[in-house]
Amino acid sequence: MMEKPNDHNAKIYGLRLARRAFMKIHFRDGHPVLEIENQLIGTAITKLVNSIDPSSIKKTASKIRSIATDHILSSDEDEYIRRIALQSVLYMTDDEIIPRMN
Repeated sequence: MMEKPNDHNAKIYGLRLARRAFMKIHFRDGHPVLEIENQLIGTAITKLVNSIDPSSIKKTASKIRSIATDHILSSDEDEYIRRIALQSVLYMTDDEIIPRMN
């Protein structure tokens, strides 16, 4: 069965959030690798916002958080690193996960 565009976009964005959570642990702000990931996240956010109904933001943010946490928990990183990455995703508000686009 083929994913709906908003499900696919939520999955891509959730995986990117997990990647960035790990990268923030390993790289300082401004590091080129982290900057590229931030740009990719910006693109993912734009695609996501354009594919969801504004009334489903809370539900979509929860889905994205779940995708990111599942990816973090299943990673090969040390438990301590996974815990830090997990906290960074779990403490994000819905507005931080899906910022309002004007």
